[in-house]
Amino acid sequence: MLQRDPLDLTKDDAAANLVLRAAKNPALIGTGGWANQLAATAVDDMLVGLACPSAAATLRGLGLRVDFGNRATTTVPARVVAATDCGGFIVEGDPIPVKILTLAAGATLAPTPLAVIVVFSDVLAETSNFERVIAQMLSEAVRLKLDAEMFSNTAGSTSRPAGLLNGVVALTATAAGSEAMEKDVAQLVAALNTAGGGANVVFVCSPPQAATLKLRANARFDYPILASGALANGTIVAIEASSFVSAFDPVPQFDVSNTTALHMEDATPAQLTTGTGPTIATPIRSLYQTVCSALKLIMPCSWGMRATGHVQVINSCNW
Repeated sequence: MLQRDPLDLTKDDAAANLVLRAAKNPALIGTGGWANQLAATAVDDMLVGLACPSAAATLRGLGLRVDFGNRATTTVPARVVAATDCGGFIVEGDPIPVKILTLAAGATLAPTPLAVIVVFSDVLAETSNFERVIAQMLSEAVRLKLDAEMFSNTAGSTSRPAGLLNGVVALTATAAGSEAMEKDVAQLVAALNTAGGGANVVFVCSPPQAATLKLRANARFDYPILASGALANGTIVAIEASSFVSAFDPVPQFDVSNTTALHMEDATPAQLTTGTGPTIATPIRSLYQTVCSALKLIMPCSWGMRATGHVQVINSCNW
């Protein structure tokens, strides 16, 4: 019988050839395949890690969640915040009032990617419990970044959603006194109520304000209180949670490589070039030459508010 090379059977199969020629990661320990295990572990740990410690992730759980699907943008209608948009009581047998609701765009969400690349030596991966360490580090990094971006006053752009405090005019903090905290909380809720909110209020505070509010609030204070290190000391934010909408890719994308070159820059990385263009990427690291690997994380996400005035803030609280 004629003996044939198994590769002869796949020579016309492009997909099979891609798999057979796929780059092999040299950081193998015993059973090998650690890169795949790392990606799976990081996904699970990240989702668990974002469930509670992150004010951004907790707020997402309290608000409206939508999916990107295959759409470039997702538009969510604005909330109905006026009682006049509803009908009324009628006498039995009388005709029911007919209302035409005016639908306005409350928030437009685009899948802007939150992304990072982490570089590590293959020796580190081979000689340590690196898979769990890097999973925890990425989870912590995403948590901090989400809080910093979501509770910022940065304007939205093609590359990112607007921070929730963008365009929000801060209320005046109550002067120092025994009831300063109570009065600040009351005016935040009053401002939300004036804008048609106030039913599902969530307070996001700097850690000192969150600790003080939790310590002094009694059991009848049933509003969620979240702490975020992204907020400056003395800051307290009130958000109508039912007006908050977000969309996140359910599974972050991971990719591991050890054969590429990277611009080692964490602020304004440039495209790699061999010419003399306006921006030269330097310093550059060759992962192949330095026996290193890189883990890339991409998590498309976006958020917004479905009604104006449903985010209120007080800075420099006197308590």
